Amino acid sequence: MFDLLHMDLRRLVRDRALYIILAVFGVILLFVCVMMALTSNGDLMEKMYSLGGQVTLTVSEQGEMLRDAADAQLLLAQTTRANFFYTVFCSGGGLSVFIVILSTLFVCEDFSSGFAKNIFSVHRRGVSYLLSKSAAMLCAVTGFLVFGTLFTQLLVTLFRMPLAAGTLGDFARYFFQAWLTVVALAVQNVFFVVWTRSIAVSMILSFCCAGGVFGIVLGSVGKLFRLDLVRFTLAGACAGDGLNVFSAVVCLCWIGVYLFLGTWALRRRDI
Repeated sequence: MFDLLHMDLRRLVRDRALYIILAVFGVILLFVCVMMALTSNGDLMEKMYSLGGQVTLTVSEQGEMLRDAADAQLLLAQTTRANFFYTVFCSGGGLSVFIVILSTLFVCEDFSSGFAKNIFSVHRRGVSYLLSKSAAMLCAVTGFLVFGTLFTQLLVTLFRMPLAAGTLGDFARYFFQAWLTVVALAVQNVFFVVWTRSIAVSMILSFCCAGGVFGIVLGSVGKLFRLDLVRFTLAGACAGDGLNVFSAVVCLCWIGVYLFLGTWALRRRDI
């Protein structure tokens, strides 16, 4: 497995798609922080109206704008810096979407190029292949989270956003929750790829799961039978405010399930 992992990490570091996706992720981080900083500052909003050609505002428009800015500022003041990044980019599936795109392109390349046949001629155990791909995505998730956390803190400081400082414990708790849940979704996507061998189908399935569509449908079905089924899914684990023991167990169980299903899919399908 370790020679496979070494090869995958080298491929990942040299893959241009990794840096393109990371750059897009950084641009979206910048855009979101800029918009949040603007909407929570009434003076800046008034300047934007004037720059847009609307030199003067009516009393009602100005009052509504100031109320919206005050509400946004109050919401930010009640949010810690650690919770801000997690709530905006992790619990809503934002980071998972980027990891889904990266893992789909990365794993599908083996099958589309025929390189998978060379791999399985040497490594006949499918679990080694799955563990290698999952470990490579684990490293990618870690890199995205470290970059996103540090870049967000830089933007928050630069734009003087009124967020509560929080503690190192808060950062560790939210970082670990984001890391474990996104890693679980990445392993899920690796299974989708080896099962379908299709970029389009894998992305659609992963977006439905990472974006919460599957969780919403399952929640609606559960309400008919008065059952809380969402808490047993990865979407439910992502939605929690800080990782707890139950959510961690759910993520670990699903990682094991998808590794088993991926091994089964490789054995059932001809390489």
